[in-house]
Amino acid sequence: MKILIAEDDALLGESLVHSITRHGHMVDWVSTGSEAKGALADQIYDLLILDLGLPDIDGTTLLKDLRSKGFALPVLILTARDGIEHKIGGLELGANDYLTKPFDFRELYARMKSLMRLQAWSNSSEIAIGRLRFDTGERVATLDGKILPMTPKELSAFEILSKNLDRLVSKSELIDRLKDWDAELSENGVETVIHRLRQKLKAADLSIKTVRGFGYTLEKPHENVDSF
Repeated sequence: MKILIAEDDALLGESLVHSITRHGHMVDWVSTGSEAKGALADQIYDLLILDLGLPDIDGTTLLKDLRSKGFALPVLILTARDGIEHKIGGLELGANDYLTKPFDFRELYARMKSLMRLQAWSNSSEIAIGRLRFDTGERVATLDGKILPMTPKELSAFEILSKNLDRLVSKSELIDRLKDWDAELSENGVETVIHRLRQKLKAADLSIKTVRGFGYTLEKPHENVDSF
């Protein structure tokens, strides 16, 4: 799992990074709302731990902005604001959970695991793009009802790109996500995976655009304007 922490308290931020990485998760830590927005635009995360009292953008404003733009990742608010009105307000804006400071790290991690299970469950569904269907639970892709053979790395790359349709996915992000299948995967290795995937997606009239020096974008299929 890859987690983004938006927390301006340096001591707490360092403690969170240390504790969460000990459980085997990848963690990015930012201390401002602007940095959080930039990180979410550049990377794909499984969970956001959000402090409401960020120095530049209030956490509630950031949360509202993320939800309005379609960001569906689970959000755990971590804040000293313990009033019931703050809790209700945060949850109504789209937070999935709310934990007040001070807290026990065991409770934090229990809440994180609960949100991650919910995310895994919600992701176990079908992705449909044009004539292609991908069952994320069974890890099977079909084209016009027939299985489209793909390797585990190709399926994982397709899943990442399809969940970020028309959005740039960096090579470094693909490397992070494909390490489960190849711990030594390099940028050249990613290029090979994308090349093979690109060839297979031609039959589905799907194309992967290379943004040189940055990464890749799976483009939406062109609609037939003559059909109704």
